[in-house]
Amino acid sequence: MESFRRFLNPLVLNLQKMELELTCPVCLKLLNAPTMLPCYHTSCSKCATTRTMDGYSCAICKSAYRSQDLRPASHLEAIVNIHRSLSSTVSSMVTQQEAQADIPVAKTSFQGTPESGNRNGAEKSDQKGPCRSQSSDGPRDLDCDSNDLEGELITSRSSPQSVLKREPNTANDDNRELKRQKSTDQDDRQPAVAGAWKCEFCHSSKTTESTGPLSHYLHGEPLEDNQAWKPNVLHVHEKCIEWAPQAFFTGDIANNLEPELARASKIKCSVCGLKGAALGCLVKSCRKSFHVPCAHGISGCRWDDENFVMLCPSHSSKKLPCERSKSKNKKTSLQRSSSDTMLDDLNSPSTIHMDGLWTASPFLTSEWVICGSALSSQEKEILDQFEHQTGITVTNGWRSNVTHVIANTDERGACARTLKVLMAILAGKWVLNINWLKACMEAKEPVPEEPYEISSDVHGSFDGPRMGRLRAMQNAPHLFAGLTFYFSGHFMPNYKVHLEDLITAAGGSILDKADLSSTSLIIYSMEPPQGSDPDTLNEVIRKRKAEAEELAATIGSRAVPHTCVLDSIASCTVQLTM
Repeated sequence: MESFRRFLNPLVLNLQKMELELTCPVCLKLLNAPTMLPCYHTSCSKCATTRTMDGYSCAICKSAYRSQDLRPASHLEAIVNIHRSLSSTVSSMVTQQEAQADIPVAKTSFQGTPESGNRNGAEKSDQKGPCRSQSSDGPRDLDCDSNDLEGELITSRSSPQSVLKREPNTANDDNRELKRQKSTDQDDRQPAVAGAWKCEFCHSSKTTESTGPLSHYLHGEPLEDNQAWKPNVLHVHEKCIEWAPQAFFTGDIANNLEPELARASKIKCSVCGLKGAALGCLVKSCRKSFHVPCAHGISGCRWDDENFVMLCPSHSSKKLPCERSKSKNKKTSLQRSSSDTMLDDLNSPSTIHMDGLWTASPFLTSEWVICGSALSSQEKEILDQFEHQTGITVTNGWRSNVTHVIANTDERGACARTLKVLMAILAGKWVLNINWLKACMEAKEPVPEEPYEISSDVHGSFDGPRMGRLRAMQNAPHLFAGLTFYFSGHFMPNYKVHLEDLITAAGGSILDKADLSSTSLIIYSMEPPQGSDPDTLNEVIRKRKAEAEELAATIGSRAVPHTCVLDSIASCTVQLTM
């Protein structure tokens, strides 16, 4: 035993040293598609092509470079794979020996930088400047508000502070069910080598009741333990996926895992200080975020297992969605004192009897699926009461079967430009103000939608919902049919996903750089960087535009800001011009 320990300890320590050499200085993970910089330092291909406010620069020596100066380091990729295989073998040996006797062998820390490496890497990361604790070049609440799901897709006319606003709901009705659809046979699956892998979210290899089993995924597909050492495999706790706001399960498939990891990688945990904190407090104004096991480790957090949301100790006095649902169910009968009182003060509705309240035939409304967008608390109460009184399906998030989107409007009758509203325009669905619900409840039956259709948004686009319905009724081609797009420069990951979803729903195609042609449109972001100085904002946008135009010039195409995509969808008219 002693001779084995003397043999194994140096091997483990040298593997740890090798891992430090093969760790990307930007993301602090093992190199993925290693890329050689002109200064001969290396980083992941994705990290090397992430543009900061100052352009491209090495994370170690700060040397500036151009994207065309990058070269693939295929020899390092082979070494990374060899390291993974050696780590697997050594970890298996450690586990076998520990099963036989308690041998004080140096613990391995594979698939991620060791403790000392993490500390050093964190110091490097903090010195990079643009990548602050919870910020990056993009919409601020995508970076900091981990619970926000629905975002307002803004245009260049918005102020730097008017960034992608989101409602605090963390999962729509579909996601709540999808999160529970993971096969139960996965619950007992544990890594064959204890401690060999760490969760990409919480950086822990431990499996507890609060984390669930540690599983392995490649592009969302689950892998067995003997395949876990393949390149690009993600090792994640089941509970960390379930409680990540935008990730969910369909069967054993982990959906939206990579974008959610990219978002969480910029958010620090309020407990341990490490990044990867996907879970945020339900209260929208709260800026605290947590790793799931860290949140379980502190007292005072309150959890809603039905909706996968939590309240931090500072806001534990607030109500969870499951508690609000229970309080609604206690209202077994309602009395109606007067329709005026009910409609004028629906935040505190008078009780009314259900008998005869909704006289419409179920045949007329059975296909209705209603979705709220950026509603105020009082408007949400109206929607909740409408659902309760009619039995019509109401969903928190956009789904393809939604028939009516009820949107908040300002004093001019204009709505916010949210993902739900834009998706409804593309799908030819109704976009209505809250007064339509009031009119239906007052009449006790469906009323025509046209008088309540929203005709403008707060960014100045007009008639989009009506045009979208007309195009759908006429079976017109999709708005972006035949158009191809390429995203140039930096976009916040989740914001980019929303834009890609919109373009795809509009019939457009997203291309890789190698597939570009003269007909492709090069899209660059007009979003202000998080915490950017207004004095330098124009320069940042100018650099993004110049980079996109340079690429467009090489293939004879055009570069357009992302706001043109949003304007086109909001008005249901193609406006993809400079």
